[in-house]
Amino acid sequence: MQCKISLRSESGDPRLEVCFRAAPPCRASRYDHAMEWIRVSIDKEWLSVADICKYLDVSSYVVTGVLRSGDLPAVKVGRQWRVAKADFEAWLNGQRGAR
Repeated sequence: MQCKISLRSESGDPRLEVCFRAAPPCRASRYDHAMEWIRVSIDKEWLSVADICKYLDVSSYVVTGVLRSGDLPAVKVGRQWRVAKADFEAWLNGQRGAR
C-alpha cells in the first residue's frame, strides 16, 4: 500500500510532497514489546567527546570516528567536538534498532 500527500499553496504551486509505504508485517521476535527510550543522565546541554566516552565506556578514538563519519550530529568548535544531548539520545536509541 502506498500513499501520497501533496500540499499546495493558494496559487497551486507544490510546496511539499510526501510519499510513504505501509511497512510489511514483521516476524515475531524476542523484542516484541516496545523498548523504553534511553534517557542520558548528564546535566549538560552540550556534551564533549570525554562525556560521551565516559557514558559509553569507550575510547575517544571510537567516539571521534563516529563523529567524523557524520552518523552522530555534532559541531566542531575550534579543535573540539560538541554534541547536543538530544542528538546523542536520539542517535543512541536509533542504534538499538539498527541491525
